This record gives sequence, C-alpha cells and structure tokens, in this order.
Amino acid sequence: MSPWLNMYRTDPGPVGPYLSYVRPEQRLRQTLVDQQNRINQQAVELQAVRQRATALESRGVLTPTGVRSTFMNYSHYYNFGRRR
Repeated sequence: MSPWLNMYRTDPGPVGPYLSYVRPEQRLRQTLVDQQNRINQQAVELQAVRQRATALESRGVLTPTGVRSTFMNYSHYYNFGRRR
C-alpha cells in the first residue's frame, strides 16, 4: 500500500501526517531497498571468492593452516621444568 494513504489519518500529532507517517515510511522503504541491494552485491562477491578458493584448492595452491595442538599444554610458554 502507498504511504500516501496515511495523509488521511486524523491522529497526526503536532507535526502533521506527512512528517508523522508518510516521510518515515518512505525512508524506511528506501533503507530496505538499499539494504537488499547491498546484500545482493555481497552475495555476488562471496560467490566470486568461493570460486577463486575452489580453483586454487583444486590446483593444490592452498595448503592447510595451523599446527598440531594439545589440550592445556603451555610448557613452551611458561618453561616448566627448566631451572635458571
């Protein structure tokens, strides 16, 4: 429905129906359109990143990250067992 139908409301408050209802709804609609456009653009960019990563992975360019770890092993940090 058109936000302009709110111009006929009888409870506009001190600033009138345009500033109370019509203008905020127009801004909301424009904000939602802008947000949807940004989401669509981001989806396209993410798809491009996925395709590049898949291509690099299939060629063997990407290597695994990280190293082995053990739970609660801080001996390399605190130097347990070493005396000064």
